[in-house]
Amino acid sequence: MKYPKLRELKEAITALIKGPYTTKFPKIPAPAAPAYRGKPEFSQEECVVCGACANVCPAKAIEIVETT
Repeated sequence: MKYPKLRELKEAITALIKGPYTTKFPKIPAPAAPAYRGKPEFSQEECVVCGACANVCPAKAIEIVETT
């Protein structure tokens, strides 16, 4: 029972000395790719359920589901 606690303590001390494993997030965001068209937004008032958004979505992340 003592060994896991000692191992955790050792890892905690090592992390304090060495610092985090992750990289720091840049202060300035990376520039957007030339083909980036912005964050998609959905407006229920303007939607006519034509399915055009689902047809052109390159990741096929949009699906039109009819509810009754």
